[in-house]
Amino acid sequence: MRVIRENVEREVDASKCEQLLKDGYKLVETSGDSKKESSEAKAPGDLDGMSLAELRAVAKEKGLSGYSSLSKEELLGVLKG
Repeated sequence: MRVIRENVEREVDASKCEQLLKDGYKLVETSGDSKKESSEAKAPGDLDGMSLAELRAVAKEKGLSGYSSLSKEELLGVLKG
Protein backbone atom coordinates (compact mmCIF):
# COMPACT_ATOMS: atom_id res chain seq x y z
CA MET A 1 0.00 0.00 0.00
CA ARG A 2 1.16 3.50 -0.71
CA VAL A 3 0.57 6.47 1.58
CA ILE A 4 1.51 10.13 1.29
CA ARG A 5 1.78 13.15 3.59
CA GLU A 6 2.92 16.49 2.18
CA ASN A 7 5.68 15.44 -0.26
CA VAL A 8 6.62 12.19 1.52
CA GLU A 9 5.35 9.02 -0.12
CA ARG A 10 5.89 5.61 1.46
CA GLU A 11 5.12 2.03 0.53
CA VAL A 12 4.07 0.01 3.58
CA ASP A 13 2.26 -3.15 4.54
CA ALA A 14 -1.33 -3.07 5.79
CA SER A 15 -0.48 -3.08 9.51
CA LYS A 16 1.90 -0.11 9.20
CA CYS A 17 -0.52 1.66 6.85
CA GLU A 18 -3.19 1.79 9.52
CA GLN A 19 -0.88 3.62 11.94
CA LEU A 20 0.35 6.05 9.28
CA LEU A 21 -3.23 6.92 8.30
CA LYS A 22 -3.84 7.85 11.95
CA ASP A 23 -0.69 10.00 11.82
CA GLY A 24 -2.02 12.11 8.95
CA TYR A 25 -0.94 10.17 5.87
CA LYS A 26 -3.44 9.63 3.05
CA LEU A 27 -3.86 6.49 1.01
CA VAL A 28 -2.57 6.72 -2.57
CA GLU A 29 -4.22 4.78 -5.39
CA THR A 30 -3.60 1.08 -4.76
CA SER A 31 -5.58 -0.57 -7.55
CA GLY A 32 -2.82 -1.77 -9.83
CA ASP A 33 -0.28 0.79 -8.58
CA SER A 34 -0.59 2.75 -11.80
CA LYS A 35 2.33 5.06 -10.93
CA LYS A 36 4.70 2.13 -10.55
CA GLU A 37 3.46 0.48 -13.71
CA SER A 38 3.90 3.67 -15.72
CA SER A 39 7.50 4.14 -14.60
CA GLU A 40 8.34 0.49 -15.28
CA ALA A 41 6.70 0.58 -18.69
CA LYS A 42 8.95 3.39 -19.92
CA ALA A 43 12.25 2.46 -21.47
CA PRO A 44 15.46 3.80 -19.90
CA GLY A 45 15.86 6.16 -22.86
CA ASP A 46 12.58 7.81 -21.87
CA LEU A 47 14.00 9.13 -18.60
CA ASP A 48 14.08 12.67 -20.01
CA GLY A 49 10.31 12.63 -20.43
CA MET A 50 9.60 11.52 -16.86
CA SER A 51 8.51 13.81 -14.06
CA LEU A 52 10.64 14.20 -10.94
CA ALA A 53 8.22 11.94 -9.02
CA GLU A 54 8.55 9.24 -11.68
CA LEU A 55 12.35 9.52 -11.63
CA ARG A 56 12.33 9.17 -7.86
CA ALA A 57 10.18 6.05 -8.20
CA VAL A 58 12.72 4.58 -10.64
CA ALA A 59 15.57 5.42 -8.22
CA LYS A 60 13.65 3.76 -5.40
CA GLU A 61 13.04 0.64 -7.51
CA LYS A 62 16.78 0.47 -8.24
CA GLY A 63 17.56 0.66 -4.52
CA LEU A 64 19.41 3.99 -4.69
CA SER A 65 19.70 6.19 -1.62
CA GLY A 66 19.83 9.96 -1.27
CA TYR A 67 17.76 10.53 -4.40
CA SER A 68 15.02 12.52 -2.67
CA SER A 69 17.25 15.57 -2.22
CA LEU A 70 18.43 15.65 -5.85
CA SER A 71 17.08 17.97 -8.51
CA LYS A 72 15.59 16.49 -11.66
CA GLU A 73 18.78 17.15 -13.64
CA GLU A 74 20.99 15.58 -10.93
CA LEU A 75 18.73 12.55 -10.68
CA LEU A 76 18.75 12.11 -14.46
CA GLY A 77 22.56 12.11 -14.34
CA VAL A 78 22.61 9.45 -11.63
CA LEU A 79 20.09 7.21 -13.40
CA LYS A 80 21.79 7.53 -16.78
CA GLY A 81 25.32 7.24 -15.43
